[in-house]
Amino acid sequence: MRRALFCAVCLVFWPLTASAQMYMLSYGPANPPNGFVGFCEKNPKECAPDGKGVTLPESLWDSRVALQQLEDINNDVNQRVKPVTDIAHHDVRDLWTLPEDNRGDCEDYVLQKRHNLIKKGWPVASLLITVVYDEMGAGHAVLVVSTTRGEFVLDNKKGGVVRWSVVAKYYKFSIRQSTANPREWVTLDPANSVFVGAAPASR
Repeated sequence: MRRALFCAVCLVFWPLTASAQMYMLSYGPANPPNGFVGFCEKNPKECAPDGKGVTLPESLWDSRVALQQLEDINNDVNQRVKPVTDIAHHDVRDLWTLPEDNRGDCEDYVLQKRHNLIKKGWPVASLLITVVYDEMGAGHAVLVVSTTRGEFVLDNKKGGVVRWSVVAKYYKFSIRQSTANPREWVTLDPANSVFVGAAPASR
């Protein structure tokens, strides 16, 4: 179907194996990170639903165009924003903000990528801020893009646009925004069917 989020030629660019899982499972509601709540209080428009559902605009029907846009924005933000901790940058432990001075930590990379993709016409419901735990067990934030061809991760640490199932080999997924409402979050950990919080992502 032409109006599908990503058309069939996506399989050329993002091939699926028989064992590949296209989508993460969620296990109930989770409390959003405090930094996200503070960001939404200061930037309500960034946290509002857009009513578009998950259908991409006509300009992105071609999967090659969509993939290139994800790669371009991921690479641009990764190269332009210089990493710095919130303590060094803002003298606070955890502050989520758009990196207007091109300095920030992992959440700021994610917020900027999400902001840029929304400006390009991507629906809010497809751009999900996600908290993971990295190889060292530290909290980290990535952007998960949900499409009809599966879910893909944009990351400032690893770079590239990668299927979530590949990322799951080295990150543990914890919580993320709900596709139903950007202010609501869900847990991705079956051990936490009623999840009450998340460690702040900071890298």
